[in-house]
Formats: sequence, structure tokens, C-alpha cells
Amino acid sequence: MKKFEILNNLGFSEHEKQVYLFLLEHGAGSATEIETGADIPRPTVYKALEGLISKNIVSISPKGKRKIYSPAEPDKLSLIFKQVENSFLENIEDLYRLYEKGSSKKPMVSFAEGKTAISDSYMDIVESLPKNGKYYRYSSIEEFNRERYISKEYRGTRDKKGLERYIITNESTRIKKEKLGRVIKVVPKSFDLFEYNINQVIYGDKVSFIDFDSGNVITIQQEKFAEFQRKIFKLLFSKLDS
Repeated sequence: MKKFEILNNLGFSEHEKQVYLFLLEHGAGSATEIETGADIPRPTVYKALEGLISKNIVSISPKGKRKIYSPAEPDKLSLIFKQVENSFLENIEDLYRLYEKGSSKKPMVSFAEGKTAISDSYMDIVESLPKNGKYYRYSSIEEFNRERYISKEYRGTRDKKGLERYIITNESTRIKKEKLGRVIKVVPKSFDLFEYNINQVIYGDKVSFIDFDSGNVITIQQEKFAEFQRKIFKLLFSKLDS
């Protein structure tokens, strides 16, 4: 019955539900009447009444030598719901902390494809980084012809935040004139790494791989993995000529 489900969700025990529903149906009653009418042993009746009284959902009034137990109106249950809700909100923060602790150990990997996927990956860089943040990029030929991949908001967000870009590429893809916020270094001509038309971008706790030929984007999110890739980039960057 749904009325039982409601009370169950509010933390009522099985016998508390039986006693409360009996009192709602009969208006009020003594422990003896509840024992007989609800067919519950007397000790269990008292235990259930104790729980209901602590929930402020049942009250006691004297009637001669007897005690009469009266149920509160059902709308009083909303107060119990509020208590349950507040407890949920307090405890879910602890659960999130456990989740984040577990997530930090296990990388999150996402895959997308197409022109929109590439455009979204660029926007994710500038949107997720803080003001004056830095990102590190291995750039291919196609990346320098990327106008069709970036949205109008990309440059505006990037420049407004003053993001710094560190780029490693080869001589054939290099732009001769340096631009504000960008530092480029090149690998020796004997290396053809960037002929594969694949970019790697390291930013925040993410590392993104963009294959311009297939339109595939793979992003790995984990702080330790990103930091490892960032250190490798910086080491190589420090060894290359401008």
C-alpha cells in the first residue's frame, strides 16, 4: 500500500507504521486498544509509541487512570520529511567527497568525433581554465589552419582570461610571427612527428588528443596523468630552440 511506502520512506519502523495507521483510522486509543485492534504485543506497542512520540507524530493525554494516544494530522509528516531532506543534503556532501576521492584515482576517458567535437574540445580548454591559466600543445599542420574548427567565442574567452599558450611543433608548421600569449618551439627537421596531423593539448586535469584526419577527439581526465604529461612537455620544451 502506498500509505505504507510513504511512512517507510520517512523512517518509520514496521510497528510504528501499524500503530500510527491504527490511530489515524480510530482517532485515538489506549495501549490496550491498540494491542487488540492492531494485533501487536503490548511491549511492541509501547516501543512503537515511544518512537512515534519522539517524532512528534503522536501525543499523550490522561483519561482517568489511562493514557490515551492521539495521532497528529498527516500534514505534520512534512516536518519529518524536512528533517530527512536536511539529513540527506548534509550526508550527500560526504558521499561526494568519497566519490571525488575515488574518481581522482581512476581516469575518466571520453570519445567524440566530427567537426563539432573538435570545436567543443577547443572551447573546453578556454572555459575550464582559470584566468591567466596555461595550456600546453603539440601542434600539427592542420591545427594552424583551424579556423573552421573554432567558434566565435573561443578567441574572446581565451583573450579575456589572458591564457598563456606553450606550443611545440616543427619548422614547416611554425608561424614566424609570435603572437601575444603564445610561445612556440620547434623540433628538429629530422623528426616527422607532426606530419601525423594529431594534436595533444594538456590543460588543467585533462589531456586531449585531436586527430584532424579522422575527426576523432579523445580526452583523458585525471590530475596525476595530466601532471605527468605536463612535466614531459616542459622538459622537452626546455631543450628545444625557439
